[in-house]
Amino acid sequence: MNKTLLIILCDFLLLSLLSLARFDDGLTEELETLSVAAPTPTSAEADLMEALQVALEEERISRTVLEGELLRAQDQALSAVESLSEQEQRLVQYQESLESAARRAQRLDEDRQRIEAEMGASKDELEALQSNLQSVSRQTELSGARLQEMQEELLRREREAALLQDKLRSVETLQDEVLKEKQEMAAQLRASEMEKRMAMEQLDVERKEKAKIQEHAQTLAVSVGSLAERSGEIQQGVLELSRRSAVMSEGLSSLAQSSSVLTQGVTTLTQHSAALSEGVLALNEKSSVLAQELKENRPLSGNLLYSAFLENGVDVDFRAGKHTVWGQRSGNRNTRTVLISDGVQFYIVFHAQETLLNVGGQTSWQSIWGDAHRGNASVPVREVRFLQADPRVALAVISREEARLLDVDIYPIARDPFRFDDVVLVGGAGGYFGESPFVVEPEASRYVRMERRRFSRLFGEFRPARGDLVFSRAGELIGIMVNKEYCYVLTDIVATDILALGDSLRAGTNQEVLNRLNSRLNTLPSRVQ
Repeated sequence: MNKTLLIILCDFLLLSLLSLARFDDGLTEELETLSVAAPTPTSAEADLMEALQVALEEERISRTVLEGELLRAQDQALSAVESLSEQEQRLVQYQESLESAARRAQRLDEDRQRIEAEMGASKDELEALQSNLQSVSRQTELSGARLQEMQEELLRREREAALLQDKLRSVETLQDEVLKEKQEMAAQLRASEMEKRMAMEQLDVERKEKAKIQEHAQTLAVSVGSLAERSGEIQQGVLELSRRSAVMSEGLSSLAQSSSVLTQGVTTLTQHSAALSEGVLALNEKSSVLAQELKENRPLSGNLLYSAFLENGVDVDFRAGKHTVWGQRSGNRNTRTVLISDGVQFYIVFHAQETLLNVGGQTSWQSIWGDAHRGNASVPVREVRFLQADPRVALAVISREEARLLDVDIYPIARDPFRFDDVVLVGGAGGYFGESPFVVEPEASRYVRMERRRFSRLFGEFRPARGDLVFSRAGELIGIMVNKEYCYVLTDIVATDILALGDSLRAGTNQEVLNRLNSRLNTLPSRVQ
């Protein structure tokens, strides 16, 4: 048997054994039994059996290795199945989340479409209303301005009338005294006139008697002869009557002089009364000036200033919104402040940070709205102005009608902010107040530095904070705390940057304004930034 045939036979036998054999524990015993029962092979058969045993041994080893690898593969398959199950569960959860998100997105899209349709209709209505409002506003502005001027003139006239009424009462008191003197002098004048009238009547009687006597004398002159003896007596009577007539004439002259003196006295009293009235008016004016100076120079207590702030404070609310990948986000800020005036305009003053704007950096909000309210009265904040000297001080301009609607006292800007040695700080958001000494900053003339210590007042301890309002002891507004240490002094109001509130906060001109505010803030002295 050649070698090639042997190899073919071995392959055939091996394949037969592999296809028919059971690889179990009894395989070795069967082979051994077969080898014992078989007749003694020839040398070729012996070689074949030896080859088969070697192949069988190799196959056993290979099977052992394969069984180990199969076990490891089964373990790995089980792990893969478990991991696949978990992944399928997570996939189901993701699919549910996606379906829920898709439903929410569909609802949001439907809401958006409905809102857009409503906004379109509202915009049309708003445009129509705005056109009507503009036409009405132009008409009401003229009439409102005229009405305002008339009301102010009426108030001024009423105040002047009240002042004149007070002065009139004082003058009436003096006039009563003068009237008493005039009545006494008038009584004396009436008595003198009575005496004069009686003297005149007596003179008339004497004249009549003299006329009668003269007539009688003429009659007697006709009968001189018969009355010669009585002529001497008649002449004496005539002389006596002449003397008495001269005395009466002198009396009448004296009465006339007395009447002239009394008339001059009445004229003097009238002039004296007018001079007293002018003196009373001058005294009242001087008293008003002295009262004003006394009011300005008399320091008010912190409790009184805080009570006035609570009574005249205005609440200002700002609301902001923006779109993010997680949906719509919003923010709000509330502060309490006051109305001020520079003699021309009316303003609401507050710190720029209260508007939710970051004047020292980037602003992420896309829209901001604001309004000021007190009680049931509300005024919209349409735009915010920033001081040119320090952009952290923000102002909102309101009209005279809106200021009257809020019905609060307007605080004046302090004309002499350094008159007193200390100031009163009021925190609008925190609801506190305290008295603090201050130091004028030599290198920054528009700022004063507050002491950074704790103050104990009505609502516990506090420190000066950004946005606190600073009042003088005279009740005037000095300024606002731009940080925790420095107060900006409001000597004048020059606001060059105007930011329009609404939906387009970071578009066009508004973005340029925000960039300028950031640049201007960086140019301030480092100690006051």
